[in-house]
Amino acid sequence: MREGSKISLQGALSLEKVSKTSEIRPPSAKDFFLLYSGERLIEETRYGALIENKRKRSRIYVNGLCVAEEDNLLFSYNITSLTKKLLPSLNRERTNVGRSAYSDKVKSILLECSSPVFARKLVEDLQRIQTGDVHDEFQWIDVQLHANLCSAEVWYNLVIILQRNERSLGKKAS
Repeated sequence: MREGSKISLQGALSLEKVSKTSEIRPPSAKDFFLLYSGERLIEETRYGALIENKRKRSRIYVNGLCVAEEDNLLFSYNITSLTKKLLPSLNRERTNVGRSAYSDKVKSILLECSSPVFARKLVEDLQRIQTGDVHDEFQWIDVQLHANLCSAEVWYNLVIILQRNERSLGKKAS
């Protein structure tokens, strides 16, 4: 009968000691689930959900499980309506799904959204387009058009509110 090799590590720290003494901590299984992420849902559509991004990297979830992280997206997304293009890209690890697999669904989610929080964030980002300092969602022309429509709606609503305030102030002055 053959025995395996014996390995001895001297001076090594256990993973538990490293996580207690260091800023770096290993990701727990919970970190991969939207349910435990602490991220806030902005709006839900028939394709999935738009999620507020408070991390350095945006996350792409498929049915609540993180499958990718992106550096330059404005929002995080939870895709709930899967396509034939997306299904084969979900490997066992579910962590290296390429942008081309889910970009159509992300775009569909964006184009269905219309909440005030969504519109405000989109309009704020749209204002940076001239400096080139915008998020990757603005690479899509139809998202740019949708942002402009949201912008027009935000300004229209602001004008209506200002006109109402002006009228009510005029009545009080008389």
